[in-house]
Amino acid sequence: MPKFTIIFVTPSLKAGGGNRVFIELASRLKGNFYTTILRPNNSINHIGSYESSRVDQTVVGSYAKTFLGKIINVFFLFSKLNQRFKNDPFTIVVISEPIISSLSFLIKSRYSNRVMRFIQADDYNLYNDGYVLKFRSIVYIYKLFCKSVFKKQYIHLFNSRFTYDRFVAVSKRFVPCEIIHPGIDTNIFNAKHRGVNTDINLCLFARKHPMKGFDDFTRAWNLLPEDLKQTISHVYIVTQDKIDSPTIRQAIIVNPSSDKEIVETLNKSQIFISTSWWEGFSLPPLEAMACGCAVISSNSKGILEYAVDDENCLLYCPKNYNQLAEKLCLLLRDDELREKLSSSGINTAKNFSWANTSDQFEQKVAIYQRNILKAFKTP
Repeated sequence: MPKFTIIFVTPSLKAGGGNRVFIELASRLKGNFYTTILRPNNSINHIGSYESSRVDQTVVGSYAKTFLGKIINVFFLFSKLNQRFKNDPFTIVVISEPIISSLSFLIKSRYSNRVMRFIQADDYNLYNDGYVLKFRSIVYIYKLFCKSVFKKQYIHLFNSRFTYDRFVAVSKRFVPCEIIHPGIDTNIFNAKHRGVNTDINLCLFARKHPMKGFDDFTRAWNLLPEDLKQTISHVYIVTQDKIDSPTIRQAIIVNPSSDKEIVETLNKSQIFISTSWWEGFSLPPLEAMACGCAVISSNSKGILEYAVDDENCLLYCPKNYNQLAEKLCLLLRDDELREKLSSSGINTAKNFSWANTSDQFEQKVAIYQRNILKAFKTP
């Protein structure tokens, strides 16, 4: 069998679960495939030398700062893909990011059998809040494109039952429920170096995007009794964004350049808090579980692939900062509960590995390989 090329298409290498999935898959599939990450030259942001150095990258176009320049680079990207399909019949393209995916109609229809959609979010409703796409007219156009691409006869993969159900509800069509969970690298994300720490530290990942819910945490913090606040030594806020320093005396902003720096912070923390309103899967709480943190999280839908309330975490209703404050008070006052959630979370995390993710993904790719080879042999 000829060696196939897998091209993972992404708009940037900014920090984020979707990009992490592609980087892990691209690096782990190298032995059996030629792999590369293809992106338009629209961003200088990346997720750190440790992660990005493991994969080959192809950048399309000149660096663009303007909206028009970025659109031009995206058109160049799809032109390059069409050319690649034409020149190499053994190329498979994997697209996940919603805006890039909504423009995949630019791929010529005769190459559709070589495009894979890995859906990792509620693509159709992702931009409803106007934070990224600021004009309703743009959101409306995006949704038209999104629905149109949902009708394409690609093989669809999903990272959770939530993203599958949202796809079916919007597209009103049945596709097989093919779920591939993200994983964690337990060689990096583990509790081996936690040590004994009598201090109580909190940790959360923060983004400027409203749907990530960072403001919910600050509101919950303001509801905590002063005596409980005094029991907390540090509040580690891990972020790649330039966020305003919160009015929390114990706050320490962490701008990690690698996974190892994130793990160092998690290993110093007893409680991890996730505040997203919804997530396709929600990888950070799982990584925190692997590092021995007791997790409090919003019920962000995708997290239910592994989270069980009062067994390996505490869940609260998204946006309900009163409930978040109650859960945090409970966990701060109950040492035995923290220990129970920590131990159970470590066991939960053992069930998710990038080796399993890449094996499952490779099985799906094998379907493409057989179909492509069959078509290639047909006169």
